[in-house]
Amino acid sequence: MKYQGDTDTSYQTDLSIPEGPPPPYSLAEPSISQAFKPVIIPQVTKAFDSEIASPFMRAYSPALSQYQISQTDFLTFLDGLNEVFIANPVLQATGIAGAVMGNIHPIEIVGMAVETASEIGSETTSYFRTRAYLKKVNTDLFGPRGLKAKIMDFEKMARAVDVHPDGLKDRMEREAGVLEDQDVESVEDIYIDLVHRVIADGEGGGEGVDAQGRNPRLLLLDALQGHVSPLETEGLPVSPEQRNLLKRWNASFATREGQKQHDRLEKKFRKAKQERAEKYKEALEIGQEMEKDVGKIEAKIGKVPEKEKHDERKIERKTSRLVADMEQIRRKKVKKMRDVMKDGDEKLKDLQRKDMEKTLKIKWVVISSDTSSTDGEN
Repeated sequence: MKYQGDTDTSYQTDLSIPEGPPPPYSLAEPSISQAFKPVIIPQVTKAFDSEIASPFMRAYSPALSQYQISQTDFLTFLDGLNEVFIANPVLQATGIAGAVMGNIHPIEIVGMAVETASEIGSETTSYFRTRAYLKKVNTDLFGPRGLKAKIMDFEKMARAVDVHPDGLKDRMEREAGVLEDQDVESVEDIYIDLVHRVIADGEGGGEGVDAQGRNPRLLLLDALQGHVSPLETEGLPVSPEQRNLLKRWNASFATREGQKQHDRLEKKFRKAKQERAEKYKEALEIGQEMEKDVGKIEAKIGKVPEKEKHDERKIERKTSRLVADMEQIRRKKVKKMRDVMKDGDEKLKDLQRKDMEKTLKIKWVVISSDTSSTDGEN
């Protein structure tokens, strides 16, 4: 598929628009059993603390193939969208925007989707570039196939896939949740098997099979299973439309930023899970110490009848005191275990909470059936 620049010089952007009409296509092709579920693509990060400086993840859904949208076509669409949506990430990231823009031939500047240095970081400019780009790809690529591409915030995205935003948030929190705060009265209520799993997970480098500590964007996609089409994110080809060095950097920014974010997050979670495992080991040692103390008291209770010469009243009185002592030890030790485990959970919870908040603020590309709705943000 070849692409040509837009002829509207009002926003000077190198839009990725197919030449000529789309290939023959029949809306009747997908069967009812293959009813289209929306494809959603998240921004990969909140780079530079700017809404428009963060690219969308490079991904492809096999569900698009039934609409004759190939992996190459869709990735070219995403690369083009990132080019017009973000404000030249390469130049922002290196801090050399002014110097570079002053030394690039105007035609190359057009290729980088900016007209002047003053446009770098301009949300207004990004808005109009993106709006024009989506209008063209919806007209030429998605529209003829009965689909529509929109950019939405979290709440609109959730409603677009027929899920209530609050319910989705709750589901994400359950997917990501660490051990719940427990109002426990006995060591059995602390779920010793879970304690052992947490310790094994931390000692194994934080790479356990549980969902805790995973990227919130992936947790959200998991929570939406059954409502959205699955995505492929591994082994994707580089876009063939990268014609010069700066365009190659620009087009690969999403991949690099996504990997950097993933690596940073993994490192933080790995450390938090290792620290959490140490706290849980401490709690387990407290529990083992408690059982030893309780065992000593139980041994004393067993010797009471013999020591009290089988005096029923004395036996009952002394046994009651020992049982009370035993229960007091249990309560104190269990509370101490719970407090230590809570300390271990706190850093991981805080890490999850902060990244979850970022996930709720990012934008989403939503490819859905065209119902001519105005809910999307273009």
